[in-house]
Amino acid sequence: MGSGSTSRASALARTPTTAAWRCSPRTTRAAYKVRNTAGRWIDAKPIPGTFVVNVGDMLARWTNDLFPATLHRVINTSGVDRYSIPFFYDPNHDAPVEVIPTCLAEGEQPKYEPTTSLAHLQERFGATLPYLDEGLTP
Repeated sequence: MGSGSTSRASALARTPTTAAWRCSPRTTRAAYKVRNTAGRWIDAKPIPGTFVVNVGDMLARWTNDLFPATLHRVINTSGVDRYSIPFFYDPNHDAPVEVIPTCLAEGEQPKYEPTTSLAHLQERFGATLPYLDEGLTP
């Protein structure tokens, strides 16, 4: 995300897709932050030669929240432009999205009803972008 000025540029997101990949920048200054389970924002400090995988809502659903979706944001305080080029990965539109049995403890019930990839994405986009055409939601 380019800052374009010395003001603090910020973006906040919860990825509805399976995963979003972010390559670490060539800097030691953290701009990428994730919210931990205590509700506090923490820096995802750059580690050279690594990348970050954000777990999205669909993977959280498949794992019955064993791997929860990560609320994340970018705040550029460096004073120089910074660019993000996300890559989103999703299954085919008709792929079943239901809790993977091995992600359930003995006796545990799924938190989510079975659906498809397309129906899940439509529901998430409809929930996060209510100004879109009402025909988007299933």
